[in-house]
Amino acid sequence: MLGGDPSALTALRDEAIELHVAGKIAAAQERYLSLLEKSPDDPVALHFLGVSYVQLGRPESGIPFIERALSLQPDYADAHFNLGCALQTSGRFGDAVGCYARALAINPGHAGAQLNLGNALQALNRHAEAIACYQKALELRQDDPDAHNNWGNSLQALGQHDQAIACYEKALALKPGHAEAHNNMGNSLSALDRRDQAAASHERALALRPEYAEAENNLGHVLLELNRVDAALAHFAKALAIKPDFAEAHNNWGMALQALNRHDEAIAQYESAIALKPDYAEAQWNKGLAALCLGRFEEGWPLYEKRWQLKSAVALPDCNRPLWPGRAIDANAQRRGSSRSRGFLRALFGRSANAPDTNLLLQYEQGFGDALQMLRYIPLLEQTGVHCWVQAPPALRALVQRSFPQARVVMRGDCPAEAEFRIPLTSLPLALQTFSEFEIPRTVPYLVVDERKRAAWGARLAGRSGRSVGLVWRGRPTHKNDRNRSVPLEILEPLFALQDIQFIALQKDLTEAERSTLACHANVTAPDGELESFDDTAALVSVLDLVISVDSAAAHLSGALGKTTWVLLPFSPDWRWLLARSDCPWYPSARLFRQKSMGDWIHVVREIGDALRLNSPP
Repeated sequence: MLGGDPSALTALRDEAIELHVAGKIAAAQERYLSLLEKSPDDPVALHFLGVSYVQLGRPESGIPFIERALSLQPDYADAHFNLGCALQTSGRFGDAVGCYARALAINPGHAGAQLNLGNALQALNRHAEAIACYQKALELRQDDPDAHNNWGNSLQALGQHDQAIACYEKALALKPGHAEAHNNMGNSLSALDRRDQAAASHERALALRPEYAEAENNLGHVLLELNRVDAALAHFAKALAIKPDFAEAHNNWGMALQALNRHDEAIAQYESAIALKPDYAEAQWNKGLAALCLGRFEEGWPLYEKRWQLKSAVALPDCNRPLWPGRAIDANAQRRGSSRSRGFLRALFGRSANAPDTNLLLQYEQGFGDALQMLRYIPLLEQTGVHCWVQAPPALRALVQRSFPQARVVMRGDCPAEAEFRIPLTSLPLALQTFSEFEIPRTVPYLVVDERKRAAWGARLAGRSGRSVGLVWRGRPTHKNDRNRSVPLEILEPLFALQDIQFIALQKDLTEAERSTLACHANVTAPDGELESFDDTAALVSVLDLVISVDSAAAHLSGALGKTTWVLLPFSPDWRWLLARSDCPWYPSARLFRQKSMGDWIHVVREIGDALRLNSPP
């Protein structure tokens, strides 16, 4: 019997700690428990027993022992630190922050507490504070690769990828085998569109740690962006084999399947991700995009609202006005047959049939093409007694005001005092219950051109022989899918051999290389700088026989003007063009030309050339 013999208790404590340090956790726990039977108020035994449970992945079992140790010895800095570690492991980051702060108040030189305080703040998205902690940790321990790596992670979260890469390089200089730093560097390289280098970084991480689920997932994501979809799928499968509850890998697997136009299978993966992580906005958003692409609008539009919860989302100003509608719309409510009635929309606003007219602010979001597509809803709103205030950037203002003279056009971000409600433009299909393609307002044109500008363009083109065809080959380069939707000009160049056609380049901001290419063809005109706004482009489009465009704002403009429009689509198209059809319910005058395989624009251009030879656009 040890009884209360201090020397025997000390020996037992030392034996337990020795076993603990040697990694013999179960044996150490036996000694700690035995010691606590004899000396229940031993703060060291309580502390280390709690730590042992944390090391075994059972932090909730360890927390009470550490808390008991601190109740007996409040100035025990290491216990405050390890309680913070246990709480952080349990996802209680705010509580962990307090523990690390108390450890540092007792021992300002505790480098581990400074580092972990940064980690907890990082988990709370308090990145500027986290960076300050990493800087202090490095003052205490200059050769700490984890501090450099985690500093890089906060910079990465703030979008400062070049600076993040510099931090990862410092971490790797100190510890070349730091798998996490290689993996994290890959993420920043990918964000900078340095995807081949990113893939190499993830591969180095996996060479160092073959069972690294996050690196498998990240490598798959980079390969997906490089359109190496089959290889990406293999890495997502590996990530899930290592970590079956990896929601992000399910989401990325869904994106890869969607890139292959396997949308039903993609939805199943998104649903798996959501089952694991019910608040996973990215998976919900992606599921919505897949549903819309399949024409399942009633399922897709509510999920499209998840765009405001994405990590990359930039919130619109709330203008101190409620969103319209202020309540969920009953999915079984009256459908389009009666939804055009004044009474139906008043019901959505929560107003009686005799209530005064409603003032609604339509908020600009996303891009020009989305806005042009959604402006079709303004006449429907106006028919039901809604007064519209429309936000529009300068390039759209004149065209929108002329097309909808009863609406008031304001600058993007303006919040007029008269508006009672607000709604983002691309939320209109849900709000107005566009639940099938037959409920889309299809009347075109719904845009009105400047007749003076139209006449001027008509006069300029009047003396040219043959048909006039507008041409757009690339979209906004910052668009996330521009690498797939834009076509290199040299691939379109064979069309210029059709000498009976006058091609008008509607493309803006031409490069010098593009100018040189176009200048080689006498039947090509490039106005470029003369197209200062969509008002100018609309006037020019209105006098053309046909517009051929990639998936860009020009395609929406031409379709909204009712102009015959041929749209070149990548293998996996944006949701608005649906799948496996040559017509478009959003634009009755559009004809769709689709890639037969990923990246194959040559076949599409050949089809267009054949169609130009066989058809005379009206």
